[in-house]
Amino acid sequence: MRLLSIQRALPFAALAVFLTGHAVAQKKSVRPVKLERENSIVVDGELNEAAWQQAAVLSPLTQVLPVEAAKPTVKTKIRLCYDRDHLYLAFECFDDPKAVRARIQYRDANLNPDDRVEWWIDTFNDHRFGFWFQIGPGGSKGDALISGGGSIFNKDWDGIWHGKAKLTARGWQAEIALPFKTLSFKKGASTWGFNIRRLRKANDEDDRWAAPTVAHRFFRLAVGGTLVGMSGMQQGLGVEFVPYYKARLSRDRRVNKHSARTGDFGADLSYRITPALRFQLTYNTDFAETEVDERRVNLTRFPLFFPEKRDFFLEDAGLFEFGSPDRRRQVVPFFSRRIGRDDRGETIPILTGARLTGRAGAWNIGSLGIVTDRNQGVPEKGMGVLRISRNLGEESSIGMIATAGRPLLAGQASTFGLDLKLSDSTAFGDKEGFNLWTYALGSSSDGSSGDGRAYGMHGEINTRNWVHRFAAHAVEKDFNPELGFVRRMGTRSFEVMTRYSWHGEGHAIRRLSFRTAPSFTTLENGEIDSWEIPLRWFGIEFESGDEIEFETRRVFEHIPKAFNIFSGIDVSSGDYTMTRHFLDLEFSDRRVLAGDIGFEFGDFFSGSITKFSIEPSFFPSSFLTVSGSYEENRVRLNEGNFIVRVSAARIDLQFSPDLSWRNLVQYDTESKNLGFQSRWRWIIEPGKELLL
Repeated sequence: MRLLSIQRALPFAALAVFLTGHAVAQKKSVRPVKLERENSIVVDGELNEAAWQQAAVLSPLTQVLPVEAAKPTVKTKIRLCYDRDHLYLAFECFDDPKAVRARIQYRDANLNPDDRVEWWIDTFNDHRFGFWFQIGPGGSKGDALISGGGSIFNKDWDGIWHGKAKLTARGWQAEIALPFKTLSFKKGASTWGFNIRRLRKANDEDDRWAAPTVAHRFFRLAVGGTLVGMSGMQQGLGVEFVPYYKARLSRDRRVNKHSARTGDFGADLSYRITPALRFQLTYNTDFAETEVDERRVNLTRFPLFFPEKRDFFLEDAGLFEFGSPDRRRQVVPFFSRRIGRDDRGETIPILTGARLTGRAGAWNIGSLGIVTDRNQGVPEKGMGVLRISRNLGEESSIGMIATAGRPLLAGQASTFGLDLKLSDSTAFGDKEGFNLWTYALGSSSDGSSGDGRAYGMHGEINTRNWVHRFAAHAVEKDFNPELGFVRRMGTRSFEVMTRYSWHGEGHAIRRLSFRTAPSFTTLENGEIDSWEIPLRWFGIEFESGDEIEFETRRVFEHIPKAFNIFSGIDVSSGDYTMTRHFLDLEFSDRRVLAGDIGFEFGDFFSGSITKFSIEPSFFPSSFLTVSGSYEENRVRLNEGNFIVRVSAARIDLQFSPDLSWRNLVQYDTESKNLGFQSRWRWIIEPGKELLL
């Protein structure tokens, strides 16, 4: 594949741009009431302020699941108002108190086991980026950044906002204050994108305000409603200074008799040039609050992709996204985990950095410059990335990305690319959407390799019952974005996916789905490297919330040279055609004891594999959550047999929504390493935390 072939495809894709101009159904809208007095609402979950009596009330929600377009089982009352500094929301979720699930309190929890209310705000109303929030009756708060129009969801981001929830005799209720200084927005704009939904755990009901259809995901920004008539919002001086001090006590018992005490400090300084554009400086950046990565078993020839968890790189991360939201992460030109980590995952201190992110008119800007400390003979390194895109029409965009820097080696390296997104959420009707992404990249670096190119295209068509997707990627063998991630070089890969879902309404089976997604990969000379034909015979979601899936995969892999799969065992070169079967059971987390069980069995290179995994979760009270995971891989090959086990246990104590103690223990038999992380987190107030 070459750039020319992409250009030939663009005339067909341009049809989507034309489609963005057709008429669509009128969007829902609400006009929040502006309060005359500032700070007239105290966020305590009581809803007893006079301001709530004059607040705007949303029109009733509509059921999406289990019965589309039906009246909700229980009533929800949602009110909105704002003053100069905050947007306020109040939820009254009427229900039988015995039916309310309120088992989780701690910040950023997975709230699937509980009732909750979720909402998102597209402050530019451009259908590209948004802020997502949620709160449960136990008081747990969560937030995320939405990018790619709703296709990319970054839950590791933490915003500063206030929210309190409480159980009542009529169900539960919550009170929210979102500071405008937490949100970036265009000054003078009076209309924001908005949608909200209530998720009731007792019957896994989804009630939504705008676009209440199964065909559209809740996170699809283009099909939400709007907040209208807003004015006079302020972000203060736009200056924020966040210092930190970190104390550390450590001891290696193998070599030291005494403990080592160290201390460090640093700071972040940010300034909003406009409400939509922010400049930030960092000195001696702190990553002490970051949770450890989950351990995973890699039985392939290729590297695993681990997500970014450090707050500094998560802010406005959606502005740096490039190309297609490919689930396999084939090509990522900028991957922030390359900065501040060596090839073993150890920390390389960041000395200083600067970032400019935000929007200016129809332009979206993400720029970052970092200087890291010396490491293993490599001197201090400077690295940077520039990502710019321009909005086209309602949902489409065109952009570029450029990176410079070589994190772990001497010399210089750079990457440059262009991408185009064409999108229309109602291309073939109010319940049918279309997306197409294309990109082209080139890399250059000092030395004999690293000068190469990569291209790709990814398209999707979504309807109520069907999802169709195709993807094609070409990566030359010398393409090497040193600040990015590439799963495989020197290949061309192709995939086509079709999924059908039947939605039962009022039946014991809520959803029945079938899926196939054949793919194949060739080398640059056209030789077949691998192919895979997965067939999901069935996926069933029951009214009880339990799920079961069974899938068969026919796989071919050409192994050009032996590779090490386990200590002392190499998979021999040759051609392998394999058949494997997968059975997954998921037990509803409506119950006190829930979890997932998975089985995999069948051919594996020259022999066979049997895999068993289990992930139990126990919710005895709102004070305690216990969960764990265990995975066992039994592999029998002509070259040798081995067993790999990975296990983890998590015990979380939740004293209140602002005070938690989380403990994670992990062990794997491959490294024979036992890891333990224990973390106290006290949120003194939003934006001020003590971590131990």
